[in-house]
Amino acid sequence: MTDPGTGPRPPRPRLTTGINSQTVPGLDAEAFLRGARASGVDGVELTGELVAAAPAPVASLLDETGLRLFGVTPTPALHQWHWRWTTRTEERLRAEVQIAAELGADYFVMPFMDPRGDARSVAHGLTRALSLTAGTDIRLAVEPIGHHPVLPRAEELAPTLRAFDDDRIGLLLDSFHWFRAGHDPDDLRHYEDVPILALQISNANERPTPELLGYRDRTFPLDGRFDVADLCARVVELDPGTPIVVEVIGDVAATTAPRLAFRTARTQLAGIEAHIDGLELQRA
Repeated sequence: MTDPGTGPRPPRPRLTTGINSQTVPGLDAEAFLRGARASGVDGVELTGELVAAAPAPVASLLDETGLRLFGVTPTPALHQWHWRWTTRTEERLRAEVQIAAELGADYFVMPFMDPRGDARSVAHGLTRALSLTAGTDIRLAVEPIGHHPVLPRAEELAPTLRAFDDDRIGLLLDSFHWFRAGHDPDDLRHYEDVPILALQISNANERPTPELLGYRDRTFPLDGRFDVADLCARVVELDPGTPIVVEVIGDVAATTAPRLAFRTARTQLAGIEAHIDGLELQRA
């Protein structure tokens, strides 16, 4: 029975969904964006390589398809930003951020793609990177990597992000890296006051967890042992508008036909939404 003092609970907004271009490798920007639109997602994440190859056509295609550009990932030239900052790093980051901003991206991904670095070097890199976002609306989405020892745990990274007290910096949460680092959904409490700019979702193959590598061992979000659906539910509970983006990289992505990849992403996103709806019914 509904509490007469509070009235019925308002319906939950439907999930904001997307797909990362690495999930369908080998496609050019046009084929990927048209496939993404046909799959029914709200938006996309694009690699820096795909964007840099043809920024003008990408802009036209985003307008034509109506897809939202959630984020852009950096090219390999920026993979050392969090431990070694050089003039070259600054030049490349300025250029890549500018292109992403001109395309209307919500965020630019700042992943820890090298095993070197610590809280101090990460903070230094972010301080320098923030200066390059001036005059744009783009945010920096910091992504810890589960198999690299650079602040992989929430309780290690959260204080570094929190210390900036700047809404231009947030977290890019990746389900594969989250579980690879040994977290469970309850560990999200460490990020309660840190903006989660997006949740990238994938699962893992049969390798033991300590051997998993993010560039090799991902499967589609519901095809593995990690409770990705529950993690999605927890993130949506914190912020219903958080984009949930399918990002499968590695052997599975490389051997899945594009049409099947788009269809699997769509089907599994619908399954996750049904899971969240079921949990809400149980609580009602």
